Amino acid sequence: MIDGICNWNNSQKLLEEFEFIICNRVHYNPSLNDYPKNYRILEALIDASSTRIRNRIHRNLNQRKKLNLGINGMTTQSVINFIVKIIFIH
Repeated sequence: MIDGICNWNNSQKLLEEFEFIICNRVHYNPSLNDYPKNYRILEALIDASSTRIRNRIHRNLNQRKKLNLGINGMTTQSVINFIVKIIFIH
């Protein structure tokens, strides 16, 4: 998502106030020009994809399978809990 930070809501404020933790992804090499000024890079490669997570959530909701939205192992349990809260409370 690093190359799309400028499209986020309040992106300038986020970029000025926070340190970003960057995960290296397999087959993805962003330009150093896209990095925020305050960042740390995790050493391990991560095979993570917010698009894959969103697609899996959408597919599981369409099939009425709501338990963990089919994304166990793709993200942490705290993130799953947050997504479930947002989807089912709003």
